[in-house]
Amino acid sequence: MAYKVPYLALKAFVEVVKRGNMSGAAAALGVTVGAVSQQMKLLEQRLGTILLHRSGGGIRPAPDGEKLYASLVGAFEQIDDAVDGAKSGAEKPRHLNITTTASFAAGWLVPRLDQFRQSHPNVEISIESSTRLVDLRAEKTDVAIRYGQGSYSGLDSFLLLQPALVPICRPGLFAGSVTDPADCLNARLLQEPARANWLRWFRSQGIHDERAALGPVFSDDLLLIKAAAAGQGIALVHDIYLEPELSTGAIVVPIDRRCAAPYAYHFVASAEAIRRPEVAAFMTWLVGEASARTE
Repeated sequence: MAYKVPYLALKAFVEVVKRGNMSGAAAALGVTVGAVSQQMKLLEQRLGTILLHRSGGGIRPAPDGEKLYASLVGAFEQIDDAVDGAKSGAEKPRHLNITTTASFAAGWLVPRLDQFRQSHPNVEISIESSTRLVDLRAEKTDVAIRYGQGSYSGLDSFLLLQPALVPICRPGLFAGSVTDPADCLNARLLQEPARANWLRWFRSQGIHDERAALGPVFSDDLLLIKAAAAGQGIALVHDIYLEPELSTGAIVVPIDRRCAAPYAYHFVASAEAIRRPEVAAFMTWLVGEASARTE
């Protein structure tokens, strides 16, 4: 039986066994200890077995873990050597083609991307923002960051971010304080194309009202944020995009009641692509950035 196991979980496992602790593995991978711990839990769940024994003196592999480590350690040493070669600039520039939504590209990925470029100057990145489902193999795209359920036929994927939906508006839009979710129905509701998020949010607050599906439609979160900041109504958007406007005071959260978004953001690539050093390096960095936000 073949197991769908994320590359990062296997890499983290090798580093944990090699160093005997989570903190050393986290430092080697450039991620947080919490991110490593999450990957170990995921790996044991996917394989259905105990891989590590934890004790006050550190971490040691269980019998199944010893077998897995012996099979993986040599392969990862070869990958590490290849990544080190890419960092040194000894090879010609490597190209990495990424596709994702405009909101995720502009609102989350691009503001952080210079950190990756500084540590991997030999990797040239191209980003296409699109709402269509790109065929990674046919269109020669290396990585997709997709908002969905995480199951993509013939591709490897793993969870990056599970955002929450939070209401926002221009400061002073409500004359009085908003103390109850039902107060939001007194303002114009700014909708996403499916007109489903406000219905979901109100249901999570125990409110069932057909007015939750009314209001003007905007195609993505960035437009919803701009419309809300312009005073056109109250928008419900993913919380991962709000920091810049919240920090400047362009928007406020009138009532801090949140609900989980219907889908999550996933890193998606073919198994062949993940074996390439530049893809593996980008994946490790991206997971670290996403984990840092959730802790």
